[in-house]
Amino acid sequence: MVADINVDMFLPIHPLKVLTVCGLEESDLGDMAREVAGAYGIAVEADPQPLRNVFIRSDQYNFIVHGIPALAMAVGNTTDEERRLHKEWLTNRYHAPSDDVNQPVDLSAAAA
Repeated sequence: MVADINVDMFLPIHPLKVLTVCGLEESDLGDMAREVAGAYGIAVEADPQPLRNVFIRSDQYNFIVHGIPALAMAVGNTTDEERRLHKEWLTNRYHAPSDDVNQPVDLSAAAA
């Protein structure tokens, strides 16, 4: 295995304009993420809340511990409405009975 790209919380519930990448500066995978996203006109941001330590508290960190470069990526929230949608999803769907295949997915964001 040469790399791990974690998208288990990608959460494409609104258009993908910004890709949030946890671990952006941990390896050259961050440079590759910037390059690929840029080719599609998508901005890249590092974890906007680094004090929460999401990078070391998520699934990809075990790969890092074993010397395998890893990233965690998510659709970034750029507006108050997108932040509201994200918070509402976390409050009402995350690890709840409604966290099922009938998610309010923005298919164009998921495809991008």
